[in-house]
Amino acid sequence: MLQQMMRRREPVVGHVGRVLRVASVTDRRPYTVLYRTSDNSTLENCFYASDAFQARLLAIEFNNYIKDHPNRIVRIFSSPTC
Repeated sequence: MLQQMMRRREPVVGHVGRVLRVASVTDRRPYTVLYRTSDNSTLENCFYASDAFQARLLAIEFNNYIKDHPNRIVRIFSSPTC
């Protein structure tokens, strides 16, 4: 369904009800989201997003630990590849 919406360039509503800008595939870049676990080890996830804020929203949506502990995100940066 998301792919159909993106083909038609309809707005996508995030999990918090905020309308996200629909970016084409070429507008997306890889972003790495670093976060700390409860034992203080650092883990990372990579997402293709239009900006760091959208990468944060994707991390919260798709990673259960980050969803439960969003303030454990340490850093979000644009990376060369995922």
